[in-house]
Amino acid sequence: MLGDLPCGVDLTGAGYNVQTQVQSVQGASVIVPRLDDFEPGWFTGGGLTVLSGGAKGLSGAIKRDFHRDPAGSARQIDLWHALRAPLVAGDIVHITAGCDKRLETCRFKFNNLANYQGFPDIPGEDWLAVTPSHSGATTGGSRR
Repeated sequence: MLGDLPCGVDLTGAGYNVQTQVQSVQGASVIVPRLDDFEPGWFTGGGLTVLSGGAKGLSGAIKRDFHRDPAGSARQIDLWHALRAPLVAGDIVHITAGCDKRLETCRFKFNNLANYQGFPDIPGEDWLAVTPSHSGATTGGSRR
């Protein structure tokens, strides 16, 4: 689940994941260093896997990722649910980039537009009644 996306993007490469140390935990919120190489929101929709400590091997889906304070040194990773074992300061976590299923994300974040399968590339409910294209292109491909 956390190693690649359904569209075939390999998230194990540089720029799509990071290993870092936990600074603190507040419920389902994990505080890590600022991670300046990744813009805020980069990991939203991704995953967090614990690599050391009592929660080693557990993983969670990331709900939100942001800098707690623009001038501060911490980044907050909010999970959808708290992990089933305690995560403590000093534990090492692996954080993977997320996808929001938008065309722009597929194109610019993952450079994978050829495999994009969302709107506007899916036919609407009235696809049988659509007027034929006058362009001569009848490949069944994207209507963009």
